[in-house]
Amino acid sequence: MSYAKNSTVPIELLPGIGTRTAGILKKMEIKTVGDFHQLPVAMLVEIFGPSIKKVYFNTNHGVRRTVPIGGRKFPLWVRPLGSAALKILFVFLLSGKKL
Repeated sequence: MSYAKNSTVPIELLPGIGTRTAGILKKMEIKTVGDFHQLPVAMLVEIFGPSIKKVYFNTNHGVRRTVPIGGRKFPLWVRPLGSAALKILFVFLLSGKKL
């Protein structure tokens, strides 16, 4: 899910932010997702480590959900496709072409 830059969603509801991280952010006066977006990524990485980058970018651009098919990951929108359409898509992608 992506959030607006001025989102008022409480920081503790953000996927990937646990109670410890939320507590530290609140001490820094970061109480909402909108506040979180105002921080530079480099500063977040310095404080919380490199794993915070994934949380930050997922809130900006949305979580990329995938489904494994034939040993490869595909976006969730391929799941409703019928088996024939999936085979065609799989062969197409194996040939090195891009959608």
